[in-house]
Amino acid sequence: MTAASAAAVIGCAGATTGGAQALRTCVDRWNQNNMRGWGPALVAVAFRRVDAGHLREVGVTGFAQPHCVVALATEYRRDAKHGCAGGAAVARRPGYCVDRSESSICVLGSDGAYACPTNADTLRTPLRTQNGTTDARGVLTLATSLAGTHATPPLAWQRRYPHVDGYVEPWSSNAKLRAGLAFRGSRHGPCFAGSAEVQAAAALSCSSRPTPAVYDPCFAARPGWKAGDLAACSGPGQTTFLRWEITARH
Repeated sequence: MTAASAAAVIGCAGATTGGAQALRTCVDRWNQNNMRGWGPALVAVAFRRVDAGHLREVGVTGFAQPHCVVALATEYRRDAKHGCAGGAAVARRPGYCVDRSESSICVLGSDGAYACPTNADTLRTPLRTQNGTTDARGVLTLATSLAGTHATPPLAWQRRYPHVDGYVEPWSSNAKLRAGLAFRGSRHGPCFAGSAEVQAAAALSCSSRPTPAVYDPCFAARPGWKAGDLAACSGPGQTTFLRWEITARH
């Protein structure tokens, strides 16, 4: 992310002065992304520089620039037999546990969407300083209010298109791309129900042939999708998609 793109995403005042307004913008952008796959969790929100390893993991550029960062230590239900199994009980949430020794690091990219690691690939780091929480729908709330700050206006794609976990849901009810969206290439191959990136009924993971490559998430054009149907694959906050012909359902 360049300084110019950081300013465009976070807001010029926040990008140049930091402080309370920058932090408010980081929270607003998270909630505007509809991050419903990321809660409930204990959270550390900051506007700061990010090490190169975490940026590479989530596909965000701009090592020298500060970014909105949301680190989450995910809560889980207490096991009847094993208890918290190395974690700790969550205050004011009976029956829930958390392991602060591991957190997932999500970083705000230049499209205004948070890029997050998958559970399988994430670089695990401790949650050192908590200043907020997400609820079961992923809504982020800071522990203290930020007096004197103002709400961050949503970006165009956030206003115009339904989206989940920062990904635009591309298909209309008649299996056509929504107005203003476009394809940027095509691939084909088998697809698998479910996605490691996003929690949505239409989300898939697809693999190309003959050179193996995984595309996730892709969104099926129709419910009950099958071989011969179409899907559309893209990244967080993007409004152009890879046209995907499904050759098999696994």
